[in-house]
Amino acid sequence: MPMARLSKLAVFFIRESWSSRTVFFLVTMALLTSFILLGLPLLQDDSPRVFDRISLSIVDDDQSLISALLSEQLADISLVDTIHLESLTRAQQRLAANEILLIIVIPSGYFEQARRGLERTPLTVHVNERMPAETAIFVRFLNNLADSVVAVQSAYYAFGEQLRPLYDDDQVYGRLMDATFLQLFLKLLGRKSFVSLTGEYQLKTTRYIISALLCLLALLTALINLFEVQRDRHNNLLDRLQAAGISWWQPFLARQLAGAVWLTAGLAPLLAGLFFLYEQLDQFAVIAAVTLLYWVGSALVQAWALVGPDNDSKVIGAWLVLFVLLLGGGCIYPLALLPDWLQPLSRLSPAYWAFSMIYGAFDGGQPAVAVWAVWAVLIGVSALPVWLSRRFRPVRRFREGRLKSL
Repeated sequence: MPMARLSKLAVFFIRESWSSRTVFFLVTMALLTSFILLGLPLLQDDSPRVFDRISLSIVDDDQSLISALLSEQLADISLVDTIHLESLTRAQQRLAANEILLIIVIPSGYFEQARRGLERTPLTVHVNERMPAETAIFVRFLNNLADSVVAVQSAYYAFGEQLRPLYDDDQVYGRLMDATFLQLFLKLLGRKSFVSLTGEYQLKTTRYIISALLCLLALLTALINLFEVQRDRHNNLLDRLQAAGISWWQPFLARQLAGAVWLTAGLAPLLAGLFFLYEQLDQFAVIAAVTLLYWVGSALVQAWALVGPDNDSKVIGAWLVLFVLLLGGGCIYPLALLPDWLQPLSRLSPAYWAFSMIYGAFDGGQPAVAVWAVWAVLIGVSALPVWLSRRFRPVRRFREGRLKSL
């Protein structure tokens, strides 16, 4: 009986949501699908980069291992074109001429300070203000450099404390420790671990655009339910359903299913085109990501529509919430360009998990079990506000009693 009532409610909400607004949504989706599918074949850039290849300069008057280390590792990054080892004056001339992204100045005695455990003079970075996004990524690379120096020092002194009792001759001990420090640096150089280019920075342009676009469209589709729930509140439909003895979860699920119908109608042509153009796409992962993101976003939208006054400002509020989810999920700017304090919080956004699933679907990888567990938690958390809003909302009484159609 509850399932039969749920199916009737879903059909009722589908019929009620068919309006000029829905027609406009479907027409817009058809135009977007045509534009996207015609434009994607022109995007042949599938190299692991977001920006054009750039150059930079390294200034190291000591010509130490540090500069050699940086040059070799940065040269392996496909994003980097040329690395200049030169004087500060020449590097500044290049920066003024917009030939390089930044200048890394290694202060005199930096290597010796690191080797002897002295307080290190900070590296100086001269940035090109005309390329702020690219600069933000490479500054994070330099943070990896600083962390690696600290790791070398920690291992160096831990080894020295254990070795010291074995040698009475200070000169022999000193030479051995110097050799050990150099070996640590050389091992890090050989492992390419001094400056790392993580997958977070290896964004492939076409994948990024498709992943971000599908997340955006899934959340925009969820806005349909905002208008429908607002209309139900205006017509007192929800109160009448509750007064008729219908549980809170039945209208909620029925509205979710009704919205899923429009999601399917709007995105099915686009997804079919993408699967045709990119045969390597894991179709199940893409469809699951879009569906789950819509489901969580729509639940949040329904909860938002049920609380507070019923006015037009709710649309702006709902869009701001969805914008924050997209921003935190890396769908508007790559996560590497977001502030450091915001990046750990990105895992709280359902858009982050949907984006990751779609982006990874190009390699045919199946989401891990932990990802499905995260989605289960997100679905449960997103439904909680709807339950609270209906559980503690006073029910108006009506003369018509139970709704005969349900």
